[in-house]
Formats: sequence, C-alpha cells, structure tokens
Amino acid sequence: MLTLKKRFIFCVSALLMTSVQVPSWAQSTVTKPAAVSNKLADLNTGFITLYRAQNASVLAQLPLIVIVNYDGVIAIEQTQRTQYAFSPGHYEIKAALHAVLAYQGLMNELAGPNATLTWRDAEGYSSSLVALMSLIPEIQASAAARQGATAVISKLQQATRAAITQQKVTSKDIALTLSSIEPEVMAVNNEIGQSTFNAMIAALKAIEEKVTPSIWEKVIVVVPGPATARVNNLGLAAASSVLGKSALGKQIFYSEAIYDDEGILRYVQMLMRDKHFSTLMFDQPYRMWRDVLSETAEKYLNENTAALLAR
Repeated sequence: MLTLKKRFIFCVSALLMTSVQVPSWAQSTVTKPAAVSNKLADLNTGFITLYRAQNASVLAQLPLIVIVNYDGVIAIEQTQRTQYAFSPGHYEIKAALHAVLAYQGLMNELAGPNATLTWRDAEGYSSSLVALMSLIPEIQASAAARQGATAVISKLQQATRAAITQQKVTSKDIALTLSSIEPEVMAVNNEIGQSTFNAMIAALKAIEEKVTPSIWEKVIVVVPGPATARVNNLGLAAASSVLGKSALGKQIFYSEAIYDDEGILRYVQMLMRDKHFSTLMFDQPYRMWRDVLSETAEKYLNENTAALLAR
C-alpha cells in the first residue's frame, strides 16, 4: 500500500512527465580540433588537475557548511551531517501547485498549430487532478494552505474539462484561467512562504547555538535552487536575516542547479580555492569570482555589473 508521501510524489510526477527532444539547431556542430589543439587541451587538463588537487585541504579548513533547502536545513561539520527537517506539509502544498505549470504547458501545446500532445493527455491530466485533490486533505499543512490549494485544483479541473468537452482551447482561455487562480496561488504562496521562513530561521539559530562563536563566524551557507530563483530567494533572505546582509556573496552563496550534498561541497571547494588564489596573486580575495577578462569588460560596463533577470 502506498504511503501518503509516495502517492503524493507519484501524483506530482504524473503531472510533470513530458518527453523532450533536442532540436536539430541545438545539437553539437563543433568540428574536431587540429592536432596542436589536442596537445594544448591535454596540457591544460593537466594544469587544471594540479590546481584542483588542493580541493580536499581547502574544504578541511571550513569547520561548518550549512545548506538551506525548502524542506529542511543541513549542517555539515567535517564528516558529521545533521539534518533539521521541516514539517513536510507546506512543502507538499508547494509541490502540488506544480499542477498550475502543467496546465499551462499542456494547454499551450493543445492550442498550438503543431501540438505534440493530444486530448488523451488532457484526460490524463484531469485524472491526475482528481488524484491530487484526494491527497490535499491528508497533507499536514495549515487549513488556509489546504483550502487555497483545493480552490486552485478545482478551477484547473473546471477549465480542463471545458476544454476537453469542446476539444478546443485558445491562448485567451489559458490566460483567463491562470488569471482567475492568481489570487489563490499568491495567498497559498504567502502562507507557506512565512511558515517556511520561520522554520529556516529556527534551524539556523539552533545550529548557531550548538557551535562555538569561532566556528559560527566562519560558517558558509549555501542555498540551492534553479537558475531563475536567485532574485529575492527565501533561503537567502533567511540566511541574511541571521548572518546579516553583508554576508551575501561572502559567506552566503546561491548554488544554481546544484542540489546534492556532494555537488554543493564541490561548489564550496571551488569558491574557497579561487578565493585563496585571488588573495595570493591579486591581494583581492574575490577577484577570481569575476570573469577572467573582467578588466576589459569594465571598460564597457559599470563596475560589478551582473546580468540578473528582470524583475
């Protein structure tokens, strides 16, 4: 018999399953390099390998690395790993709202001239919404969060059934449906956002109380997330609330599309290794965190310009 968590994962996975093909224009067109380039590449690989040989020793100098996720906080002290798990309810409600993304992706395809999906896929999505609706009452989240999620799923189901009945959907229909659920989605976001923020703060303060002040002042905090979530990120907000905004980019970092512990540790190794090199060579600890040709770029850009996504 499936547990609530397994059924929930199965349901959300069904909502998000699609088949993706790499378009012809995105396939590699790189020509085979000349022999001299191969020799240079081999030498360069050797040089980089030697530079990275210090990774383990660099990491050993960091007494505490903290990873801030939406479902919990992890404290890594050398070989010891301690997890501060949050109540899963609000995280599950957040995942359930992926049904909104699935609706837009499905209907956008069905509205297009060269759809890769069919109305049979729409029937499958509708069935997934039924299954998802049955799970919401069992999720241990606030009543407001559950009610909001229920309202969103109900409206998605109504819109989906209407499209299936008519065997037709337009861009206007999609926009009307999404705008109609926007108040409920944002209310749920605010509800789970505050709860998650409070849990993050509590975990960070628990870690701070557990370690010595000398260890805490050297802490490195990493917030994993996707490429488009680095602006006004909740984990960054929680970490900077405890460590101070001045720690952003110095002790608090965002790991883009790196979620596993080992990958995050490699990311921290890279940061600290390059920081050490920068201090020795440039007497500027953060020089290697910029483009290697940044001095030329600064002639044409304002200093420290980054291509953040528009807000």
